[in-house]
Amino acid sequence: MNEYYFYIFNPFLQGASFLISTILLLVIFRPSSMDGAWTWAGVLFLLFMGSNSLLLIFQESTWSYAGWSLLSSAAYLLLISYVVEAYGGIFNSHGSGESSMIFLAIIYHPALLAAGMFIKWLLSY
Repeated sequence: MNEYYFYIFNPFLQGASFLISTILLLVIFRPSSMDGAWTWAGVLFLLFMGSNSLLLIFQESTWSYAGWSLLSSAAYLLLISYVVEAYGGIFNSHGSGESSMIFLAIIYHPALLAAGMFIKWLLSY
């Protein structure tokens, strides 16, 4: 169990797994426009934020986990921007890319992490 603990509860590995999932979904489903690609990437980013915040409940050091989670979230956004732009270049997708605004949802990640901390606090009583 302990060897899997690191893989499941590491925020950077969580982000990497969702990044790889995004790449695979983009290749499998091949959205025809850049907006579709950004939407797929954004939905998986929202799933990353949700699962990351849910796993916080099982952490012993919640504050350090939250800090690393926010850092991995920012790294995810940086990397996914390159991935989606590369996707557009490789598959000749066109579009305005306005759906990239879905990534403004990052402002809710601290609130989700705080909710996870609150749930953990409630469960400890």
